Amino acid sequence: MKAKITAIIREAIRDTGVPVELSIPEEENFGHYSTNVAMRAAKAAGKKPLDLARELAEKIMKAAPDGFFEKVEAVPPGFINVWLSAKTVTDMFTEVAHDEHCPSLLRLRRRSGPAPSACSTSISAAMMIGRKKK
Repeated sequence: MKAKITAIIREAIRDTGVPVELSIPEEENFGHYSTNVAMRAAKAAGKKPLDLARELAEKIMKAAPDGFFEKVEAVPPGFINVWLSAKTVTDMFTEVAHDEHCPSLLRLRRRSGPAPSACSTSISAAMMIGRKKK
């Protein structure tokens, strides 16, 4: 999922020349993913980070397939936070559930061995399951 989001953002910001780095925020109100690409590109663009973040957030939303993101938001000082839509999350889980190369899911399908863990770990991280609580 992270690779898909990175590709969408990279396409939307290709004029900036700045590499895309995504992080998973510790707090839910900052989205599923966040990037500081606008802060890193602002000086070269001759714009304030928040102004550039607003422009890039619109471009990111337009570059994504319909219904991929629930919301893309620019926040001070220039972060861009993204929320995946319910459909995107459902599609992601369906894709993993049908992944024939996932050893944990194969064991589960044969009704032996432990519950899925190896493949579910990346989903857990991506969706903030088990996020630190303060």
